[in-house]
Amino acid sequence: TNIIYSTKSVVETNGEFTIIDIPNSLLNNSYYLAIRHRNCVETWSYMPILITSYTYYNFTTNASNAYGDNQLEIEPGVFGLFTGDINQDGFIDSFDFPALDNDIFNGVNTEYVNTDLNGDGFVDSFDFPLFDANSYYGVSVITP
Repeated sequence: TNIIYSTKSVVETNGEFTIIDIPNSLLNNSYYLAIRHRNCVETWSYMPILITSYTYYNFTTNASNAYGDNQLEIEPGVFGLFTGDINQDGFIDSFDFPALDNDIFNGVNTEYVNTDLNGDGFVDSFDFPLFDANSYYGVSVITP
């Protein structure tokens, strides 16, 4: 899949984000949206989305909003990205574990690091269950 346009944005806790400075050449065309995050599996929209001057798309309301239903229900009716792809190779697997294990051992905290899988500011034993479950189930990127 070719990348047509890429930008960085902060995703709010409700799953919303704003894309600014979209090139005019992209407007009124349809494209897949892909989200990349520091420790999550890259996640794509389930179908191409029409890009307008104001485009709204919500990944959080249903697993099927992601290509291949590649999301997890994190609370009733709210879906999110799978965490644990620490090395960003598209798979949550044993190759991600050494970095997590090292940072747990060293007590890394108060830093924005890719091994903080639960986002609490600490890399500790509370991050391991997220990695363990997603690795066990073989979670990986699913692309169009």
